[in-house]
Amino acid sequence: MAELIDFSWIDRHKEDTGLTIVDSRPPIKYLQGHIPQAVNLPTSKVFDRGTLELLPFERLAGIVGDVGIDEDSTVVICDDHDGQNEAMLAWTLELLGHSRVKLLSSFITRWIKENRTVSYRPTKPESRLMRTKPRGDMRASFGEISGERVRLVDLRSRDEFEGKSAERPESKHLSGAVSLPWTSLLGEEDQLFRPESQLETLLSETGLGRDDQIVTYCSFGPRAAVGYAAFQQLGFKNVKLYDRSFQHWAKPKGLSMDNCLPSV
Repeated sequence: MAELIDFSWIDRHKEDTGLTIVDSRPPIKYLQGHIPQAVNLPTSKVFDRGTLELLPFERLAGIVGDVGIDEDSTVVICDDHDGQNEAMLAWTLELLGHSRVKLLSSFITRWIKENRTVSYRPTKPESRLMRTKPRGDMRASFGEISGERVRLVDLRSRDEFEGKSAERPESKHLSGAVSLPWTSLLGEEDQLFRPESQLETLLSETGLGRDDQIVTYCSFGPRAAVGYAAFQQLGFKNVKLYDRSFQHWAKPKGLSMDNCLPSV
């Protein structure tokens, strides 16, 4: 499980051998100011641009290795705005078998507000060989989410869940899914997550229990990864992410999708 850390952890470990700080934002954001020594690995690179599906493991290993990450690195991932980039990249690294992944609990905007040192020059990484040991216990398959035993959690917006957005297919969500918008998990004042007590209450209100077999989904992965990370931080053990998500489920004919009924 990716560990949640704060800025003080970087203060204590910034000189550690094998530490790689990864800025998961787009290059233009990275060049506008980043944590010193951070390399840039935009989360968009892990997806096929045409299909929005996760790239094959071999290609992912090459992309990760190119920014200086191998299986022995300690990786700290940072982000801003809404946590989608860092959560998705952390999940992808763990899927590849990386066991030393950490998520910054505060966004880079907080780093800047605290008047911490900011770098504007890109860090040139030394390429490494990333040996993968893909895990099968954190990625849900197409057939798996069709079963009756799993609890499907939709991390898209409530409007998407209820069919009020302009995205297609409209007025649909996976059959039996509960709505848990990823934004409801985010903290205030540039924090990735709400306090644990608030998250516990929120999840309890959705009717989700620690013994449930939970699968998070969104459109193609990033928002579901925020949910996955939140469940993990709260100690939920039976959680998987369906990274192909709604955009894949909706394509084949004959698959079950519910119209969300209006409240009475």
